[in-house]
Amino acid sequence: MSSLLLKNAVLDQSLSNILIKDGIFKSLDAPAYSNADSVLDCTNLAVLPAFYNAHTHSPMTLLRGYADDRELFDWLQNYIWPMEAKFTLDDIIAGTRLACLEMIKTGTVFAADMYWHFPEVSRTITEMGLRCCAGPIFLDAFDDSLTKPQFEEAERFYNSLPSFSELLIPAIMPHSVYGAKESTLRKVSEMAKQLQYPIQIHVAETEKEVKDCQSETGLTPFEYLDSLGLLTEKTVSVHSVHMTDEDAELVKRRGAKIAHVPVSNMKLSSGAFRAGLFADYLDSICLGTDGCSSNNNLSMIEEMKFASLLAKHSFECTQIFSSEAVFKFATRNGAAAYGFDGGVIEKGRPADCILVDTKSPFMTPGYDIVSDIVYSCDSSCIDTVICNGEILMQAGKVNGEAEIIERARESARKITEK
Repeated sequence: MSSLLLKNAVLDQSLSNILIKDGIFKSLDAPAYSNADSVLDCTNLAVLPAFYNAHTHSPMTLLRGYADDRELFDWLQNYIWPMEAKFTLDDIIAGTRLACLEMIKTGTVFAADMYWHFPEVSRTITEMGLRCCAGPIFLDAFDDSLTKPQFEEAERFYNSLPSFSELLIPAIMPHSVYGAKESTLRKVSEMAKQLQYPIQIHVAETEKEVKDCQSETGLTPFEYLDSLGLLTEKTVSVHSVHMTDEDAELVKRRGAKIAHVPVSNMKLSSGAFRAGLFADYLDSICLGTDGCSSNNNLSMIEEMKFASLLAKHSFECTQIFSSEAVFKFATRNGAAAYGFDGGVIEKGRPADCILVDTKSPFMTPGYDIVSDIVYSCDSSCIDTVICNGEILMQAGKVNGEAEIIERARESARKITEK
């Protein structure tokens, strides 16, 4: 791999020359004359960790703005799922490329993605230069005929992993306690014990889900997952809005992670994550955007602000989910949740970072850069995005932007005409 010198970058309020080589930060105080393959003048640019999106559905960019302002299950069953049934593989790839473009433009270099055609989605994301966590989805509670094909597809995917990019982290993705049969979840649990991959699952997103689970099993969704061996240190529980105090303690005992998705939860009126229950467990909370059909964008900058403000508003405490805390949710915690050593600007760490324009009006006067990023910035502040030591965006430009956008527009037009 090539080497890159970030010359005169602002790091922790001081000017630094940062040498990147072989995809990692080799030095944070390199000489200005370092023999690098490329040199980037970072005058007036501050270097920060890039963002890690802990939960999304990339191809759903094609449904941005479609069927807004409806209740979750009505929205899913009567609008989103019927429209998704019209997606071809080409449409899914087009939507994924649009998602990658949007994530790069907003400083994100990693997506934990849950979607059909996950091998193709994974390849598309990594070909765009981003890191990706993806894997087989298990969603068969509504159709028994899907069970066998889903496990067969999982086996093919895991056997083919040597052909994938090093940027891919394989995972296991049962959809939810209501979306997968108990027998399927038990089999997934055994698979998880054997493979030791991250597990991503929607949990306790709505009151209905919790009540239905209690009615059918006598347990909350978290207790039910635990009874099946699916609540572990490898588990990333997405949403987790409707939790009891006992649920929270169970999550902590098992070492599970929480992917908080505040914008989607607010937009779908799902409720507010009980931030106060996790004041002693902040290192295990990460942040995701969900898909564009329920957000309606993939901006982790926006997600950080909403996460902080929603917690403050809901629990009337200004200290809950501080700017520093939610910034960690979006960076190092997101990486750690999926077993990856990123999200920090340190020697020897993966070279994933953003360069932010310190002369932007959103960054002025500049008392606290993390506070500015969380509370005042938008994507216009991001000048450059680097993932695994490779520049994905420079001076706000990504290669092939126009073609990606036009191809996504074509897919959306075809889908709505069907």
